[in-house]
Amino acid sequence: MPSLGRVLWLLAVVWMGGLVLFTFDALRPSETPTASADAIIVLTGDADRVDTGLGLLAQNRAPRLLISGAGPRLSLAELARRHNVDLAWLSAHVTLGREAISTWGNGSEFAAWAVAQHIDSALVVTSYYHMRRGLMELHRAAPHVRLIAVKVPASPRFHLRDLRKLINDYNKYLLAAIGLSRFSPGHQEL
Repeated sequence: MPSLGRVLWLLAVVWMGGLVLFTFDALRPSETPTASADAIIVLTGDADRVDTGLGLLAQNRAPRLLISGAGPRLSLAELARRHNVDLAWLSAHVTLGREAISTWGNGSEFAAWAVAQHIDSALVVTSYYHMRRGLMELHRAAPHVRLIAVKVPASPRFHLRDLRKLINDYNKYLLAAIGLSRFSPGHQEL
């Protein structure tokens, strides 16, 4: 029987190898979507996610946009002002999802919205390090929807905080992959 030290060493090597693969996948740019979709979903968090989603909407890549996990202070009027777009146009195309407080919650919120809106395909906008977990949680909640990744890329100047984000999200991805994401603090059934 192998010693505990060898088992821990092997687990550390496997974890590190997985992190390397996860990092290469995260840093690989997503292909620019050429086809349109039924909707766009933005998983809120880092800067530029909402900008990217609104840009895709303005390019007519989809007729509807869900901003999942929008904070309570964000309104369509504030969004229109910040992004210099017409409030009436924004109101006709954008839904602010306020229920999600986690990536698992994004999946639940998106699934309910997708059914109500008859969504069969969606462009998924989130940060490069968050895409793999975001897609997994959305697919788990709404397996009938074809998901197309649109990563918000890493800054050209990679910082230590970027490495921390990758490691943190890799660990969350591993927990989500084995089905534990729904049990972490702050999650709720939607």
